[in-house]
Amino acid sequence: MKYFFCFLSSILLIFHVSCQTMIKVDNGCFYDESNKSNEILVSKPKSNFYPNIASEILLSVGIKKTVLYYEAPIDNALATIYNGQLLIVYDPLFLQSMERISGNQGGSKLVLAHEIGHLLNLHNISQSSSSPWWDELDADFFAGSVAYKQNIPIETVYKCSEIYPTTSYSATHPHRNSRIKTMINGYCNEQFKKVQNSAITISNKAQRIISLKNQLISLFNSSIINFDYDKTVRYFFEQNTLVREWKDSDQKIKKDRILISDINSIELLPHDVGIISFNTYSDNIWWGLGGNKSRSLLSNNLNFDDLETDKEGYHLLKQITLLLGELKMLIK
Repeated sequence: MKYFFCFLSSILLIFHVSCQTMIKVDNGCFYDESNKSNEILVSKPKSNFYPNIASEILLSVGIKKTVLYYEAPIDNALATIYNGQLLIVYDPLFLQSMERISGNQGGSKLVLAHEIGHLLNLHNISQSSSSPWWDELDADFFAGSVAYKQNIPIETVYKCSEIYPTTSYSATHPHRNSRIKTMINGYCNEQFKKVQNSAITISNKAQRIISLKNQLISLFNSSIINFDYDKTVRYFFEQNTLVREWKDSDQKIKKDRILISDINSIELLPHDVGIISFNTYSDNIWWGLGGNKSRSLLSNNLNFDDLETDKEGYHLLKQITLLLGELKMLIK
């Protein structure tokens, strides 16, 4: 019997080794470049749990692509292209820790969505011609949009950012707060698209439009930081056009106009706290956005890379997104 167990153990060991493959990662996504290794010993997943989650993410955005999945003890997850095939390598213990950090609120999904974002943008076929920072932000934007579609709470974005080893920049990864803002950007952009594509049934349409405009004007005039014009700016509606009015250095009145029906997305720009971008069918218009925390930081000339400021910016963006999304639906 003893020899039987020894024989069986040997067979299992041989089987395990045969399932392992050494791959060379020339270009891959690592959240911590100090962990980067060109060669990684990978094995086939012991279960389909995480591959199924990744496949669900792909299907949720209407994409049918074949992705190979491997496990490796890398305390990380990475996306790459190996021998012409899309590949995601993950450490199941790492993904489990992300789930714990998020309070079982989608931490592992957020990580996998980021890696899928890299593959969909084909950042890892060769060295990207753009900055690797922008490659990371593209993947973060995608992860944020997936978070909204998968009903992952925005708090998961904040909690999962705690894994980043430093708040400073690196050669391959932008500032932690830049990444948070970009995920918020993707999250709110999906929210805006959902609202403006939803059917709205209302008994008094005209009255609701007036109410929405009043709420938006109140929000803009009380919560907006105006970097260029400070206290001379005011916001109001002219019919279905949102107007931003200010005085130039010669005290002449100037106006910016955004036709509500022309807005196709609203974004909080990465690493520019207090800046909101309205993307119309013909232009991109940037306006200041921020609340009390942001105002205090601006007046004291302090660093905007502050988590509480990010959260405040998100809540303002969420309100604007919901109100403008509904208004666009009612006036189109």
